[in-house]
Amino acid sequence: MAFACARCGAVFATRWALGGHLSFPTCAPAHADVDAVADVNADDNTDVNADDNTDVNADDNTDVNADDKADNADGHADVNADDVPNAGGNNAAPAPIMSTLQLLQRPIFEYQKHRVIPWNIRRQGPICDTSKTFKLHQTQEAYVEYCNVIRQEYSEEFWRCFSAVYLEKNIVIDKVLQACRSTFIRDKKMKLLFDTSVRAIRARMLSTAGDFPSLIMHSVTIDLREFELPGITDVKFRFINPLWAWAASANDMMDAGHTINFEPKSMYHESTNELLYGAGVAFGKKIQWAFSRTPAGGKPGLFGISIDGADSGISNRSMYPICVHVLNFDGADTLACALLGYIPALDVPKVFKKRKVKLFLSARAHVFQKCVGAILDEIENVSEHGFAADLGGVRIRLHPFLVAFQVDSKERKTYFGLKSDRFGGPVEHHMCTSHVNMICERHM
Repeated sequence: MAFACARCGAVFATRWALGGHLSFPTCAPAHADVDAVADVNADDNTDVNADDNTDVNADDNTDVNADDKADNADGHADVNADDVPNAGGNNAAPAPIMSTLQLLQRPIFEYQKHRVIPWNIRRQGPICDTSKTFKLHQTQEAYVEYCNVIRQEYSEEFWRCFSAVYLEKNIVIDKVLQACRSTFIRDKKMKLLFDTSVRAIRARMLSTAGDFPSLIMHSVTIDLREFELPGITDVKFRFINPLWAWAASANDMMDAGHTINFEPKSMYHESTNELLYGAGVAFGKKIQWAFSRTPAGGKPGLFGISIDGADSGISNRSMYPICVHVLNFDGADTLACALLGYIPALDVPKVFKKRKVKLFLSARAHVFQKCVGAILDEIENVSEHGFAADLGGVRIRLHPFLVAFQVDSKERKTYFGLKSDRFGGPVEHHMCTSHVNMICERHM
């Protein structure tokens, strides 16, 4: 049994596929009847192509409808058992051109015709002591003041030149600044507002505005004496506070026009009243789980952590970047991801790696565990009373929830101890990639 669209004549194998086609904006008008058509036998070599407006072998006069025995004058077969004409044809409206933001949020617009209601549930979270809430907004205010002080230390010409090369290597930045200053800056007073090296810039920032990075940077020392590595007794792991990185990424997403989701919703089909999923984060189970455990007056902050040594962009595969993701947004914009730091590498001779492979791998796994644990400790320290942050100009008390831990195949075996690609726990395994999502059902 096949199902045809009464608007454009496209044929689908299942009613669910047809329903998704009807919800697409290019298939207008908004309502039409759906009719079942007779089976299209493979023996008749019937070529049903939805993109070519269903040309069903006009040369062989293939009859798709056993009751009508008639073809349309333009060579398109009538695939509707109730003689509904092809309303779309070649005159169908082209797909609208959408921006990147509209493409990311397109599922929400496609399902607007369905009934959406707020998800009502009594909060089960404990009572929050707001006096113990971590005041991240004070760090955000200090950062704004820090930027204003540094901004006034240099001239407009300096910032115009520096903004074009600040992502380059230090030696490149120094040469460009020196050339621009000697060529364009003639006044002696203006030269005082135009440093020519990264070292001089950092020294002035430290003396005039203070050491702001010390407020958001953390470090832990990992003891490795038990592994007896040659020349290594400990390593230091430096990383950015995940709360700061999460809030900064959330503000970047909101500045780009994305909508942040804090409250769950339920969507029901307009005809069958069935519960629907997939239209956005607000309609999923994870935000319902987090919202039900958030104390009154707070908002759930959905955290995701990812580790992938292959995506470091560095030829040395020993560099493992750790990133935090803001999962309260729909879509997959890179602005929702922030780099926290790199897991330190163990620089030991190759001979030692070959002779004592198990010992070296055990030491590296120990470092891996300690680094991830240090990041999780920063999140867990504010889980009970939350943290206050300014998002989109509004101060909100957020409670963190770790809802996803994404690792690649190599890191999956190192961190979780999995010896195969299959795992019986709460894992979303995709056939097209080796990535897995370790869903952590745990209130951070």
